[in-house]
Amino acid sequence: MEAAGKLLRKIWPSFPRTSARHSRPPAEEAEGGRRISLLRDSDYPTIERCSRIGSEIGAALSIESYIQQLDDINRDADDLLSNIADDQVNRAPGEGQWSIEQCFSHLIVCGYAELPHLQHAIRKGQQAGLSGKPPFRYGFLGNWFVLAMDENGAIPFRAPRIYMPRAGYFHAAALAADSSDLQHQFAVCLEESSGLDLARIRVTTAITKHITFSLGQDFALFLAHERRHVRQAYRVRSSFVDR
Repeated sequence: MEAAGKLLRKIWPSFPRTSARHSRPPAEEAEGGRRISLLRDSDYPTIERCSRIGSEIGAALSIESYIQQLDDINRDADDLLSNIADDQVNRAPGEGQWSIEQCFSHLIVCGYAELPHLQHAIRKGQQAGLSGKPPFRYGFLGNWFVLAMDENGAIPFRAPRIYMPRAGYFHAAALAADSSDLQHQFAVCLEESSGLDLARIRVTTAITKHITFSLGQDFALFLAHERRHVRQAYRVRSSFVDR
C-alpha cells in the first residue's frame, strides 16, 4: 500500500500518506505562524469512511445504478451546454481557473484516454468467463479514490499532463456533441459488463500499468470524476450570473 502511495504521489502530489490510521488534513500558515487545518476531520476520507463507501459500492451500486448515474450526469451536461453563448463557455471565472469548456474538455480527454483500457478489460473478462453478481468487495485504494474524487471530495487533484484540457476556442454545440459521444461509448461499456464479476476484473490506467482498479471501482471512479467537474462547471456558470 505504501509503495503504491509513493507512486501515486509522483502523479498526484496531493495524495496523502496512509501509513497512519488516517492522514492529517493539509494545513496552511496563518498569522503568527500558527498552523490551521484546511479540512474538517469529517471531510477527510478515513479508513472507516472508505470501508463504508466500499460496502455501498459493493452492495448498492449495480450496473443499472451506474447507468442511472450516467443519465443524471448527461442531463446536467445538457443543461450546462444548451442555451449558453460560446463566449461564456470559453470564459474563465478568474486567473488560473478553468472555464466550462476546460471542465468538459478535461472530461473528454480523460475519458478517451481511459476508454481503451476499460474496453480491453471488459473483453478479457468476457473471454475468461469471469461472471459474478453483487455484492462485490473492493480494495481500500480504489475506495479512497472514489470517495476523494466525487463532487463533495475536499482533496484537490492535479490533472496529469495527458488529461489536460485541449487548447483553443470551442463552440458549445461541438463540445456537447463530443461529450455525448464519449458518454454513449461509456454506456456501451456498462451494458457489456452486465453479469461480469466487477471485483475480479482489473483495469489499468492510461498513466501507468502499475495502477489498476477493479472494473466496478473504475466505473464508480469515472462517474465520480464526471460529477466533480460538472459541479465545477456549474460553479463557473453561476459566477457569470452573480456578476
